[in-house]
Amino acid sequence: KKDADTVETRRLLMDAGLVEKRDGVCTPEGLRFLLCPPQKQLWRLLSRLLRDQPEQHVADALSLLARIAWLKPGTIYRIDALREGECVMLPRLALLGLLWASAGTYFCATPLAAKLVGEDHVSASAVLSSTPASSSSSVIVPPSDGYILVESNFRVYSYFRSELEEKLVHLFCQPETKLPNLFVSIITRESV
Repeated sequence: KKDADTVETRRLLMDAGLVEKRDGVCTPEGLRFLLCPPQKQLWRLLSRLLRDQPEQHVADALSLLARIAWLKPGTIYRIDALREGECVMLPRLALLGLLWASAGTYFCATPLAAKLVGEDHVSASAVLSSTPASSSSSVIVPPSDGYILVESNFRVYSYFRSELEEKLVHLFCQPETKLPNLFVSIITRESV
């Protein structure tokens, strides 16, 4: 089952344009995706999953999404109470970590499912219709627990608590200073 999940995850990331099809390398769009808040990441992947759903199951899939977003994480629910289209979507949502499902009997929402309607209230339509921002002297990308400020002189100030976000910034920036919760770096030709 793990091999099937890995193949399904890889296909989803490739179809969403986040990973290159030929060698599995993260695309520039994939790097931008990683710097987005978890809620926006979820809606982007969910919109891709919904496009792959058979037309007769889309309404059921949306119904299930709305339901699990408001379920209490960790509470167990019976799968046999779901409609056919909702049951088809269960393994895909489990693959994204939105719920846990037993062998066809029970399921429960995870804390990640609450991010679908989290504090930021980023809607699916906002993700699907988002367009690149116009260029300016500085850009702020607000993740959930910090932010990244890019100055016109290519100096980058990153405020965050996640080591993953620090490593991602380090991929395309040359480090200058590291303080608690602050990472100062610069974008150079060599670092890009």
